Amino acid sequence: MENIDNKKVQIDKRQSARATLMLLAIFFYIGGLILIGFGVKYVTDLNESNIVSTISTISDIKYDEENTNTIITTDNQTYTLPNDFVTYEKISTTLAKNETYEFSYSLKYSAYGKNNVIKITQNNEVLVDVYNDYVIDSYSMVGVGGGIILLGLINNTIWMILRRKPKIENYSVIDVFLLTNYVSNNVTKKESRPLPRSFIFISIVIFMLLQIGLLSLLVVLINIDEKIGAISILPFVISSIALSTLYVFFINKPFKKKDVPLFVEHYKDFLENHSLKEFYKKFELKNFNDEGFLVYTEPENKHEKPRFKELIPYSSLHLYTIVQYRKMYNSCNIYIISEENVDEGYPVLVMVSPELYQLLKRNNVEVDGLDYVMNHLEDEINQHVDKNIKYVIYKNGTKEVKLINKSLIKYVMKK
Repeated sequence: MENIDNKKVQIDKRQSARATLMLLAIFFYIGGLILIGFGVKYVTDLNESNIVSTISTISDIKYDEENTNTIITTDNQTYTLPNDFVTYEKISTTLAKNETYEFSYSLKYSAYGKNNVIKITQNNEVLVDVYNDYVIDSYSMVGVGGGIILLGLINNTIWMILRRKPKIENYSVIDVFLLTNYVSNNVTKKESRPLPRSFIFISIVIFMLLQIGLLSLLVVLINIDEKIGAISILPFVISSIALSTLYVFFINKPFKKKDVPLFVEHYKDFLENHSLKEFYKKFELKNFNDEGFLVYTEPENKHEKPRFKELIPYSSLHLYTIVQYRKMYNSCNIYIISEENVDEGYPVLVMVSPELYQLLKRNNVEVDGLDYVMNHLEDEINQHVDKNIKYVIYKNGTKEVKLINKSLIKYVMKK
C-alpha cells in the first residue's frame, strides 16, 4: 500500500497570481470608467448651454492655501479660480476691489460650494479666460481613465499568459487538506468567542458607524468637488477593506493559555452533545453510516447525482487520528484518516464533526489515538501550540509532529 505521506496533490502555484491580476484588472476597469465618466461629464458641463454670465462688484480677493484656489467674493456670488490655471498674484493685480466685472461660469461646474469662474471681462475686454484649461483638464481625466483601462488590459494579457503556462508543484495530500481547513472552527460562534454579547454588539455598532462615516465623507467630498470625490473612491475602498480586516482580528480572540480549559470544555461538549444541523440545516454525513464508509462514483456531469459504489466496513479502513494545532482561541481541530486508500486512490481524510464523532462512539468504531486525544486534549494543546502551523499524528501509541510545508503556507495565505 502506498504511504499516505507520499501521496501528492498537484497545485498550480500561479493560481493566486492569476486571481490577484484579475482583481487588479477589475479595479483598473472600474477606476478607469469612473474617471472617463467624470471627464465626459465635465466636458458636457462646459457646454455653452450651461454657461451663464452675471455682472458683480468685487468686495474681496483672497488666496485659499488649503485648496490652492483664489476666492473672489462679490456682492451676489462667490467664485473660485484654481491656482494651477491662473495664479493669485496675477488675479490680485488684474482685478481690483469695488470694481464691477462680468463673470462667466457653468451652472453645473462648481468646487467647494462655489462657482468656478470660466471667464472675467470688463468693458468687453477679456481679463481672465480659463475655458481651455478646464477643457484640457477634463480631457486629461478621460486620458488617465483610458490609461488605467489599458493597465487592466495588460493585466488580462499577463493573466492569459500565466493561464497557458501553469507552474505545477506536488504537495502532501495531508498538508493541503489541513492547511485549507486551517481557519475552520469546530466550535459554535457563541462558544468560540468567550466575549459578552453586549461587547460584540457594541463592537458591531462601532464598526458600522465607522463604515457609515467613511461613506458619508466620500459623499461630502463628491458634493464639495466631484473631482476630489472621484479621486477619493479608491482610498475609500481600501480604507473600508482595511477596517473590515481589523474588525475581524478584533473580535477573534487570540490564543491565551489561561483560556485553554474553557476551549477544551466547549469543544468536547460541542462534539459530544451538539449537531452541525443547529447551524447548517442541510448538513448530513454523506459518506458515513453505522456500518462503514460509503463510496460513490463521480457523476459525469453536474446535473447527475453521485451513485453508490460500495460500502467499506470501518474495520477495513484502519482509522487513526490527526490533530491540527494553531495559535488562536480555537486552538485545534481533530481529523480522522484511514491507512487504506479507498476513494480514487486517496484515503478517508475528514474533520471530526459532532455527527461523525457521535456515530463513531455509538458504533464503537476503533479510531487509533482518538480516545487519547479527547482525554488529554488540554495537555496536548499546551504542548503543541506555538507560532508554527503543525499537525500531530496519533497512531500505534506514538505521536509524530509534522510542520506544514512552508512553501505551501505562503501559497495558501496569499490566495
